[in-house]
Amino acid sequence: MTLKIASFLSPGAEAFYRFLAEIIAYKLELEPPDFIQGDTFKEFNTQEFDLVFACGFWYVHRAELYDPLVAPVMAATRYQDQPIYFADLIVKQDAPIWDLSQLKGKRFGYNEEYSFSGYKVPLSGLVNEPAYPDFFARVVKTGSHQNSIKAVANSRVDWASLDSTVLEHAVSSLHRQVKVLSSLGPFPAPPLLISQKLSYQHRYKIENTLLGLSSSVLGKFGVKAFDPVSRAFYDQFFTIKQKISAHQLLPTSGE
Repeated sequence: MTLKIASFLSPGAEAFYRFLAEIIAYKLELEPPDFIQGDTFKEFNTQEFDLVFACGFWYVHRAELYDPLVAPVMAATRYQDQPIYFADLIVKQDAPIWDLSQLKGKRFGYNEEYSFSGYKVPLSGLVNEPAYPDFFARVVKTGSHQNSIKAVANSRVDWASLDSTVLEHAVSSLHRQVKVLSSLGPFPAPPLLISQKLSYQHRYKIENTLLGLSSSVLGKFGVKAFDPVSRAFYDQFFTIKQKISAHQLLPTSGE
């Protein structure tokens, strides 16, 4: 048996998720996994996998096919030994912006339309009341969280919202050029999703394999441990999904 495993998280963390896929296959005494680094929500939404590392907000769109199994506990102290993350709102280091009210009329950069921390946060009203044409001077698609950081640092946009773990692992030259204006959350960390078609025996072995990984193994990836999670842990995302229309989009502008 060969497990079909995908990661739809940051390409910068591909080595970590590929490593986990190989460990799982080895512990289950299976063939090396068929691993892919996915890219788009369309891929996630139209293909089926045995295991998927994905955003919790993406999970709620396919909850009829997958169950959340475990989620990472990041090593940094801000995560308080919980499987959580934040949406960090960033501006340029020397920008005269000190609170959320000053974002009105500014240029916003986002990675892609199905990103929770990068795009759905403004849509959900967590930053502002959804009077989008009046709030945003311009909305620019950057293509990735890393590109959003670069866009803020290079003054192509005035602010962006992104996954806190991505910002923490950004190269230092970029990190020094931006500052965190506000951190929203915490939100449930991206889970490992398991197909409901896999047997209980596989589920049990996979869960125990990841829960048993030591901090010394995980630490080089900035992860302290994995915790078991359930559907109820992601209730917040189900609520936000109901609040946001599937076709509700910000008025994207050209460069």
